[in-house]
Amino acid sequence: MIRFTVLLKSVLFLDMTLALVFYDTVLPLKSKYSNYIDDSIRKSFRDMVDSNDFFEMRTGEPGQCSVPMMGNAKISLGPHYVDPETSCGKHATHRVSGYLLTVEGESPSDVGFLCNKLLEELSRFESISISPLRRTVSRSQIAGRDAELTKDPELLDTIFGSQRDDVLSKLARDGFVTVDSGIKASSASQLKLSEMLQEKTKQEEHIRSDSVCFLDRESAASCALEEQYDFLMAISSYLNEHFSPEESPNKPILPGTQERPLTNPARIQAAAYGENEFYVVHSDNSIDDDTNTRRNFRWFTYILYCNDCWDLTKDGGALRIYPDCNTDLPEDNSKYVDINPINGKLLIFDSRLAHSVEKVTSKTRRRLALTLWALRPEDRNIVAMVR
Repeated sequence: MIRFTVLLKSVLFLDMTLALVFYDTVLPLKSKYSNYIDDSIRKSFRDMVDSNDFFEMRTGEPGQCSVPMMGNAKISLGPHYVDPETSCGKHATHRVSGYLLTVEGESPSDVGFLCNKLLEELSRFESISISPLRRTVSRSQIAGRDAELTKDPELLDTIFGSQRDDVLSKLARDGFVTVDSGIKASSASQLKLSEMLQEKTKQEEHIRSDSVCFLDRESAASCALEEQYDFLMAISSYLNEHFSPEESPNKPILPGTQERPLTNPARIQAAAYGENEFYVVHSDNSIDDDTNTRRNFRWFTYILYCNDCWDLTKDGGALRIYPDCNTDLPEDNSKYVDINPINGKLLIFDSRLAHSVEKVTSKTRRRLALTLWALRPEDRNIVAMVR
């Protein structure tokens, strides 16, 4: 078991600030309710667990949650005490200086995956806002895995073929592109995946109502979806080789480099939407209003669909994307494009773009999709795009 500890501490500047400390790297979190620092931390932790199907509060163990889909992984929140020997004064005693957030997992990639998940989830709560990273060292724990480890140029060349330049030009111009990959999930794979996807997300029902789980290669193979897993994992290396992302003034974090900035998470997400289920308009990496920067490391979203003979007019469930909008709430007259989630279709889009999953209307079928979020880890999140 690998343990990774994060310190949440109070720091007095012009106002009270919370800080997540990754080794000697500080990610500031500013409390909007500085008079209730302790309550704010504890409540945000509870809300994070309650609102996400990825975590599960451990019975009888306040401040601890398990991660059922990642074996023995767990996250703990507890007080951090100042040693009286380091305190001034004759009658110095132990006192709480902050809170320790401890992440435990079976492997470094699992721990890194959970650290990324924590950063994303904590940014969702009104009581805490994540500011840009103030200073950075190499943080391989949260920067993803080297995309070169899962590269497969022959497979991608076969799929993109002679249309590669057109595909990449459209991605650069419009922020999204679709490709018929030819990699289709069999009926048996669809059934196994649907059976695996039974637990609802814990987000509020008016926001999303699908079922999700996260798959490593072994769990993908249990549904005969290892080809799909390998394909999604190979895309980042291919884009590193053939696609030129917008320039960034920020220093990349290993394993990302200036020449090969994209990295991969350890797992992909599987999601199923049944009748009347949906996901409201949102961004996978929205822009922080205070700093005009990305909230996390997600750079591209790759989605591979697994639905035979899907018909938007009868089945609903379009992926509605807003090419000109990188905010959570596009205007009523914003232009959008509906993507049909047909088996084998690959969608790649800039993770900042607002998008939704429209309500599924099929009474007999579930809408299945596999998603990977490619990361671009940097010492500071990138500024908002302008189209």
